[in-house]
Amino acid sequence: MPGQTLPGGQVLFREVCDGPEKKYIDTILLYTIIDFMKTKFCIVFLLLINQYLFSQINNIYNNGNGTILETLTTGNRTWILRKHEGTYRTDRQFNVYENFLQEGSHKIVFSVKPEETISTLAVISDGAEEDSDTWIKVIDNENNSGWIHMDANNFLNNPYRDNDWMILDSMHIGGKTLTVRKLSTGGLVDVTLNIRDAPGLHGNILGQIDGRGWGNTISVSGSAIIEEADTIDGITDHWVKYNGHYENKGNNSIEDITGGKGWVFAGYFFPGKGGPKYYTPEIRIKYFFYWYV
Repeated sequence: MPGQTLPGGQVLFREVCDGPEKKYIDTILLYTIIDFMKTKFCIVFLLLINQYLFSQINNIYNNGNGTILETLTTGNRTWILRKHEGTYRTDRQFNVYENFLQEGSHKIVFSVKPEETISTLAVISDGAEEDSDTWIKVIDNENNSGWIHMDANNFLNNPYRDNDWMILDSMHIGGKTLTVRKLSTGGLVDVTLNIRDAPGLHGNILGQIDGRGWGNTISVSGSAIIEEADTIDGITDHWVKYNGHYENKGNNSIEDITGGKGWVFAGYFFPGKGGPKYYTPEIRIKYFFYWYV
């Protein structure tokens, strides 16, 4: 039906009420509405998935230190900002920069002197590897805040590398709740250690690491740790997920006699080269600020 002229010169177009043109336009409108609803649904769905995944990532740190606060992109670099709150003593002077990214290219807002204390708020890193660029967000007693750079060549760098210290599992054993956290660890032993199927003396013995006495040590590798400490023979320490062992005779091949299913008590471990026994994110930052602690 032709257009109808309205007062003022406007033209109102009317479709044929029962012709093929009307059906064609109705079909176009229907598909347009469907496409719009699909797009809207996809956006909402993706937002919900993203929110769920983000909450799951944060759950692996129980909203404590290590929790991802934000992901940032600068140029071709992606940064992960994690929560890390703590207070540390320093053994040397640290310059605190206004911003992170490149040390020396930003304004120094204040300095932390040796034997002073500094509080941390967060850690940011541009990768999961140990040589990633890492900065620590700090704040002093006068509420001045800024960033301290961790040298990429420092073996303490990137405290949360490969999601270290994330919660892997929760175990209920002997009326206690034990938290299993991811941590690549290990140590030297010179005594015979039992490998058990569960952390604790109640666990069944799967095998033994045959200690050879002082001077003939065995290196034991672990992939996880029980956060809650245990006391055995007057020694308070942690149970470690057994990942294999080898003798220190120039042969670094790992022999795993239980298929990675066992647990060993690390109270009988000792570090091979001094320093801390466990390099948790907390220990890495603590030793970064003050090595002789």
